[in-house]
Amino acid sequence: MDPEKLIIQTNYDNDARESNSKVTRTSPQTLMNSSIGAFNKSQYAEAETKLREALRLEPRNAGLHAWLARTLAAQKKMDDAATEANTALKTEPPTALAWARITLGQVALSRNQPAEAVRHLRSAIVEADDATAEVAAHEALIQAEKSAGIAPQVDESLRSYVTQLDAAIKQSTSDKLFTLVIKNNLKRFVQGLTVSRPAAWSTEILHVDQVDANRVALDVGLKVKTEGRDQSGTAVFILNKVGGAWLLEDVPHQLFNVK
Repeated sequence: MDPEKLIIQTNYDNDARESNSKVTRTSPQTLMNSSIGAFNKSQYAEAETKLREALRLEPRNAGLHAWLARTLAAQKKMDDAATEANTALKTEPPTALAWARITLGQVALSRNQPAEAVRHLRSAIVEADDATAEVAAHEALIQAEKSAGIAPQVDESLRSYVTQLDAAIKQSTSDKLFTLVIKNNLKRFVQGLTVSRPAAWSTEILHVDQVDANRVALDVGLKVKTEGRDQSGTAVFILNKVGGAWLLEDVPHQLFNVK
């Protein structure tokens, strides 16, 4: 019993009980939570069933439409996925917009429309409001740009900087590395590299975004060997030009996806 609602809910079925009735129906939120669990286990048909039931109860829920779009895309039902994703984008209040855009990007790629996919995925990055969606949007955009034959436009000064950064990360001390980063922002990042010094670290620039006149965001692919274990993945480096030289300003932890 929790009359003051002090305990966080994971099941919302009591909220869906009709007045003067002993019948409790499963709420849309509970169905959505169950569908996400099924989706994460690759049980896409089960996830679809739960989401359609939730939408029967709450047809104007943008998040439900977006997740149904993802589930349909995972089953290669691309036309239906596009319909649900577009419905999510048009439904107020807007939620899960990034997932709807990611799905539309996947649909466009399946139709051999990489330029259209790139357009949706760039929007997805802007609209992402959780780390999982943001990582998925960045990785899907890189894939779409490769499919479209869009090579990253990389200034030679950026390439030179990344080469210096890779070399400094592998050095036995952090002295050189601290000259390449904004220390106040990235002290813990550098200390982490110093404690577990990588035996190998190579960075590939995959995508470049001009943030403002002096800042760029680099989507990078990383190949790392630390403590005898090979790792790879993606990250985002925010670089700031200070006094004519590039410095690493930030490495958003939620976008550091190296395993």
